[in-house]
Amino acid sequence: MKQSNWYRLSFVAACMLGSLSACGGGGSSGSTLFTPFSTDEAVSTSARVVVSGKWLVFQADEATIAAGTNLNVLNGDADTTDSIAVVVNMVSKAETVLGVAAVDFAVVGAHVYLEVDENLDGFDWNNDADTSDVVLCHWPTTGAGLSSPAAADVEYVDDLEDESNQNLLEVDGRLYYARSDSTAGLVNGDTTLAYLETTAPVTPVAITAVDTAFVHHPRILRAEEDLLFLYEDETVETLDLNGDADTTDEVVLALLDGTDSAALVASVELALRDDSTPLRARNVAANDWNVGFLVNEAEQGTDVNGLNDANLFPGGWKPDNCPTYTDTDTGDDVLHFLLFKDWLANPITDPPVNTGLTGRDQIVFTAAVVGTISDEGDEGGGACDLNDDGDFTDEIVRWVKIATPDAPEGNDALLVAVADSTPGGASGLTDLNGMLLAVIDEGEDDGNYDANAADNVLLAWIDPVSPVAWTADHSSTSTLFFGVPWLGEARPHDYVRVAFQESVFAQNIGGSADSAFGNDDGDTTDSLPGLALFATPGDLDFYWPKVATSAINAGVAVHNNVLFFRISEAADKTDWNGDGDKLDTILARTALNGSNFLSLGTANDITDRAAVEGGGSVGAAWIANEAEADKDYNKDGDKTDQVLRWCRIG
Repeated sequence: MKQSNWYRLSFVAACMLGSLSACGGGGSSGSTLFTPFSTDEAVSTSARVVVSGKWLVFQADEATIAAGTNLNVLNGDADTTDSIAVVVNMVSKAETVLGVAAVDFAVVGAHVYLEVDENLDGFDWNNDADTSDVVLCHWPTTGAGLSSPAAADVEYVDDLEDESNQNLLEVDGRLYYARSDSTAGLVNGDTTLAYLETTAPVTPVAITAVDTAFVHHPRILRAEEDLLFLYEDETVETLDLNGDADTTDEVVLALLDGTDSAALVASVELALRDDSTPLRARNVAANDWNVGFLVNEAEQGTDVNGLNDANLFPGGWKPDNCPTYTDTDTGDDVLHFLLFKDWLANPITDPPVNTGLTGRDQIVFTAAVVGTISDEGDEGGGACDLNDDGDFTDEIVRWVKIATPDAPEGNDALLVAVADSTPGGASGLTDLNGMLLAVIDEGEDDGNYDANAADNVLLAWIDPVSPVAWTADHSSTSTLFFGVPWLGEARPHDYVRVAFQESVFAQNIGGSADSAFGNDDGDTTDSLPGLALFATPGDLDFYWPKVATSAINAGVAVHNNVLFFRISEAADKTDWNGDGDKLDTILARTALNGSNFLSLGTANDITDRAAVEGGGSVGAAWIANEAEADKDYNKDGDKTDQVLRWCRIG
């Protein structure tokens, strides 16, 4: 373990010397890196924001712009309740209000694609004599499609089917989208899925399916490492897609290789609980992934005793502490995986593999194992104490080797209780450099991993291939444990984003924790933002600036080798933005080389939102609260808005 030399002292000195650029407050018309600029329009706290290359696209909130401004009135819209698409060129700083009510958008190269609800926009974009459709539009216009009076530089491209989790998805330089189910001219083997490329930005390319028996109507779930997760709805197809003799399953999984423009949609023929179930793909080679997903027993309906019936597996499959394991209900979600290239080539000889492990919240992959979180209440009919702590109420880290899927890890000493409610998006479990990382909940686990009486939530790791014990002590020369109230993953898996608790440091080394490791504010109650990574195999290192963040909403993000995070003035006992109080949330940044951190001004404390939105090496954006800053960022005469701000990062 080693700590970086990120000190608050340098930042305070720069501010006290009046260096505005060093403190990140305001900026000129120059192109100085990390100089914040404000957009002209107000946004809502839930505004969609996309950063891609030099482009920033966001939803302006009509309701809060000058107490209500109709930005698409020329389309025939009569309200001030819409979210209007705005495009910012972060190189030229040009800001363009597109004048169209956009539900979502995606950026491909220099092309912006918009999902537009005609009813919200008040305009018949597809010229079919109604305003009841959801359509795909494109900016800037090529002149090929219809434009509207309020959006002369936006053009209609196609009709969308508004049933997907994500109607627009950029993968490998292409825009994938689900066309309307009523798309004309389709024949058996065709799908309603299509893509657009920058070489022909308004000419849809239809995608076909492996199964040529009918016209497919897939919906988009999301993408993982350029693999598209899709689903087909039996109630739409009016067919039995998963072999359970009914046509009622609404989410039957399908996959598409997003790196191959000629790839076909392939059905996995297994049903998920719903469209929010955990999914995971790990890219292992060109056009190949290890794919993990949770199959719902009731929806799949092909095994009368469920998918984790012990009779389906050899004797060594049962957990060590549950030798009489019996589970014949059909209410569980069960971890399956497939090896994409082998499965696609021959799904008969290389079908999806049922691990029998119940799962929820998260799926993790290393090169050798697949894992998930199992609720003891789902195991053995709720009568399997996986970690041998005397109860059946824990959420347990489970895993199995891909090479031996009938032999999951069953040693109760290694099956730890995870704090699955840990905020940050990882549910307290992730993978990193071949290891599994978990936030162990000592209270739930009834174990003591740090030799302290207090029950803590401790970050620990284990080698799942040759497991001996979970490592929670991260110092090779002394004893040092890390309490982690917030954990976020990263793509690619080079590090994890974290917040650390001073209180656990204090248990390790006493009162000196605040000055030695913390923010030196006279207490040991704060949390500090940072990163954890394996600098060398078997040595989990931690890096953090010595400043207090929001313990449950650190928002740590990395873009172009710059670490961004939130500072909590209240926790840090410092008025960082100089407005006379210590109540605000501040955005700060530092380079990953361990240089001193600098403020970018007042930000937000929006739950489950990253401190900044980024995508590439040009810029990053964040929502700033004018009331907290006591500033009129968008120059509209008030200080009551949420305003999108941005800066160049490269």
